[in-house]
Amino acid sequence: MELNALNNQLVPFEETFPNSASVSPNVVGIPGDEVPHCPEDLKPSIGKTFSTLEEGLSFYKEYAKNCGFTSRLDSSKSVKGTITHKQCVCSKEGHGKHEGVKRKRSVTRVGCEARANFKRLDTGEYVIYDFLEAHNHAMVTPDTMVHLKQSRDLNLVHKKMIMDNSRVNHGPVKTFRMFKEYVRGYKNVGASLEDFKNFSRDVM
Repeated sequence: MELNALNNQLVPFEETFPNSASVSPNVVGIPGDEVPHCPEDLKPSIGKTFSTLEEGLSFYKEYAKNCGFTSRLDSSKSVKGTITHKQCVCSKEGHGKHEGVKRKRSVTRVGCEARANFKRLDTGEYVIYDFLEAHNHAMVTPDTMVHLKQSRDLNLVHKKMIMDNSRVNHGPVKTFRMFKEYVRGYKNVGASLEDFKNFSRDVM
């Protein structure tokens, strides 16, 4: 990865990581709520169409991220190699199978039925034909949002700082701590220490 290419795509630092005091309350779910709080323009709805299936799946993933839960792709149906139906579900859908497992593991699936189902139209577009909004578990709080897998993503600012710091022998751990100071708290970093380590290992 070329540093010049990163420099050309950078946006102002303050626009990417606003002061934690001014971070939008964007609709994160409140513990105990079954229906996540969400602005109408971010919420899926039956009849909403998308040019491609990928566009629809990205929309639901972003909705989940803003609401405080993670999603995953589930069943699909294809005809002659073309996906005609696709389902997105909450990551807590279903129930874990622990038969024969001696070591205790944390429960990650609790039978949540929240979902969005897409189907292909004759026009080639995809439409949401089934949407269940309610969850049977609490959403995460803003302070713990960073722990969601879908909320962690290294952007160009992260990557440039990691690469710049490596040239003065500052490793990913020190870079992560410095970044935390710049954005005034771990919850504003937008990525985990493991993300910093993985990127450093992959490009150095």
